[in-house]
Amino acid sequence: MYIRSFRNKITTVISRSVYRMNHVLSMPANGSKRQGYLLIELMIAVAALAVCSLLVAQLQAHMVGRYYEAEQYLKAVNYAHRAFEQRSVGTQGIDGYTVATTTHSVQEGLLYQHIIMEVSWKTATGVSKKITIYGGMLNENQSV
Repeated sequence: MYIRSFRNKITTVISRSVYRMNHVLSMPANGSKRQGYLLIELMIAVAALAVCSLLVAQLQAHMVGRYYEAEQYLKAVNYAHRAFEQRSVGTQGIDGYTVATTTHSVQEGLLYQHIIMEVSWKTATGVSKKITIYGGMLNENQSV
């Protein structure tokens, strides 16, 4: 009975020591816990952050360029509208925009006229842009 009890104690001690050994083996070689990040992990994170910020900056620059382009088109349409309201025929320059207005009669005797307005300008990069607006109006100079 004493031997049996002694065997039970030995197996209990061995199982505990094996558990401790597994626990000790799972730790790093120097025996301390790992804290923080490795240098390569930080470099990868910084590189990913740099690429993302570069993409956001390019997107922002593209959007600013599109904004100025839309602003130029809006000014061109406003200048065409101003020339239409003034009933000016021919070519006139307004703030770097050239507005050319031509009218064509549809048929002899009708009061309706086709109007073609071409607005052209140069962008800041030197590219020439042009829009053409087609419309019509009653000819106020003729009487019925």
